[in-house]
Amino acid sequence: MTDIPRRGKQVAEPDYHWVDSPEGLEAAIPRFLGYPCVAMDTEADSLYRYEERICLIQISCPGGDWLIDALALPTLGPLRRLLEEQSVEKVFHGADYDIRLLKKAGIQPKAVFDTMVAAQILGIRRVGLSDLLRERFGIELVKRFQKADWGRRPLPPDMVRYALEDTRHLLRLREALLAELEAKGRLGWARRQFDALLEVRPAPRTPPDALRVPGARNLDDRGRAILQSLLDWREEVARKRDLPPFKVVGTEVLLKLAMRAGASSLDFGGIPGLTEKVIRTSGQGIREAIQRGYLAHPIPWSPRKRPQAERAPMGGRRRLALLKAVRDRKARDLGLDPGVLCPNAALKTLAVSSPREFEERLEQSLSPWQRELLAAELRGAILGGCR
Repeated sequence: MTDIPRRGKQVAEPDYHWVDSPEGLEAAIPRFLGYPCVAMDTEADSLYRYEERICLIQISCPGGDWLIDALALPTLGPLRRLLEEQSVEKVFHGADYDIRLLKKAGIQPKAVFDTMVAAQILGIRRVGLSDLLRERFGIELVKRFQKADWGRRPLPPDMVRYALEDTRHLLRLREALLAELEAKGRLGWARRQFDALLEVRPAPRTPPDALRVPGARNLDDRGRAILQSLLDWREEVARKRDLPPFKVVGTEVLLKLAMRAGASSLDFGGIPGLTEKVIRTSGQGIREAIQRGYLAHPIPWSPRKRPQAERAPMGGRRRLALLKAVRDRKARDLGLDPGVLCPNAALKTLAVSSPREFEERLEQSLSPWQRELLAAELRGAILGGCR
């Protein structure tokens, strides 16, 4: 079998396989497929790019640890054979974000075990990977690279070690949590929750909206038009520079500029965050955006309406309180966090449901295991509250 390319010089210990070629990835896939479980994680650069990318994929199995340099590969397509293979369980910790990233890359994961979800369903309060590994195995993780730029190449040795540690203990943790789930009779709940995770979708990018900026209601109509123009300018600059918008200039800075420009002549002085560098590189663009805002239609204050599920009609607050009481009591009995048993958002949806709508919304809002535990009592509370 073709050996997998290594870059042992990046880190002396522990040993690992570094994959940065299509041939190396193709050679690795059969090895992963030979195990019933593999541990996985992804690292992205959302704090450093306009459109986030998968930069690194970590895979650990009994045969070793692999770091896949996603930036060096023309496609991640070969990984579909692993991630979409039903017979190989992929073990993540906090899989929601990883699944969204993989779906953006055109991969639809199947057969996932999420150690964070498993811990939540067991009623464990501290479900971070560091906490779980410390409490069960005495392993201390260093988490200082959570906000690092994973698009850097070559990766510094400390970042390589960090990436390896995120997966190399997951299979052992899965075994421990699996045994506890089976002992408590909650493995079925966890499996259903894992399946629900596979339904998450990448969130679409939403255009900037002045009316959603905290503090926008304190502007006059002209000031909000200026703020919208500044937000649109920043979005375009961020796209061209391949930066997240907040790294161009902060939203609070734009709000203060809109306040000042709407009230009098523009003065850049004394605005925290509006540094000399920002003025030098973006001052002209800011001035032009403000001028466009002056010429645009004024934007009257009209707060964005919340979804229907959050706008309780008369009696909705009382029904919500009844539903929360049912949920909280059941959560205490089971030793679960109330939000794990049933999120507040789901209760708000049910609280504004008519008796006719209740069953459909119950089906849409809760997983099967949650309905099994709560449906009868929630139904009694909501129907009683609708009288």
